[in-house]
Amino acid sequence: MLKKLIKLTGVSLLLILIGIGVYLGLSVVSSPQREGLNYLLPVATKEKSVINADSLLRKETIYLCGDIDITYQGMAPESMWGKRMSDLINEYPAEQGWIIDSSTKPIIVLSRRVEGFCPAHSAFRHFGVVNNKLAVYAGPLGYNQKYLRTEESLDFEKLPIALREALQQAAAFREQTREEQEQLCKQLEFKDEQALNAALENIDENS
Repeated sequence: MLKKLIKLTGVSLLLILIGIGVYLGLSVVSSPQREGLNYLLPVATKEKSVINADSLLRKETIYLCGDIDITYQGMAPESMWGKRMSDLINEYPAEQGWIIDSSTKPIIVLSRRVEGFCPAHSAFRHFGVVNNKLAVYAGPLGYNQKYLRTEESLDFEKLPIALREALQQAAAFREQTREEQEQLCKQLEFKDEQALNAALENIDENS
């Protein structure tokens, strides 16, 4: 009797273990989105499009002077529908100055920084100091990205005192008040090369 009971218990335990195994197997098969299996899905199926028929698109150029020229603003063209972020990164690479901003949906902003001044400021010139000499830069005052030349005959110490003070103040242009910046522009900024040359002649006469 005891042997028969032990035999029945062993069979029952085996059936229970088989049932648990079948249940776990069915759970895995019926749940393909479980975290443990999700990594097997192709990466492309996870990436959502950032541009669709309802998206707005803005393309703009950002110049050295900070001015922005909007070259396009409106509905995203049909040719761009379905574009993913990886597609945009390939078409508008950072190496060429592009910045992609999709944080302001439904507007997608494609900005490109260029190494030049806007048409309104491209002819501007302004004074600075390089190697203790009066120097000339392209663009408006406060933007020293494009150094042009040094006036070798004009030592800083020999310049009129008012000009020296203005140049020293302009070295920290961003820290000045709006009124001070406007006054400095009147002294050190010129609308073109002709106005600059006239100012240089005046300095030569008074040095």
